Formats: sequence, structure tokens, C-alpha cells
Amino acid sequence: MKNVLNFPNYNTFFLSTKKKVFNGMSRIIAYSKSHFMLKICILVKWLIIEIII
Repeated sequence: MKNVLNFPNYNTFFLSTKKKVFNGMSRIIAYSKSHFMLKICILVKWLIIEIII
């Protein structure tokens, strides 16, 4: 029963962490001037999405 009660908190923590990661990655992509760096950021972002989901 304790795990069931704690699950929503764990879920919202995960979502907020995901948002922070997305914001951070988006900032890096926005300020990145080189195309190579942009590709790396997109690849890392995709990998993080795959790992979290």
C-alpha cells in the first residue's frame, strides 16, 4: 500500500526532471552554432527520451 501511495510523487518527480532535461537540451541546441554539435545534442536528447520512456 505504501508503494501505491508514493507512486504519484515519484511520477511527478520524473516528469519535472524530464522537463528540466528538455529545457536544458533545447537551450544547448538554441545556442549551439556548429551543425555537428547540434546533431550530437539531438542524438543525446533522443537517447534520454528512449531511456526515460
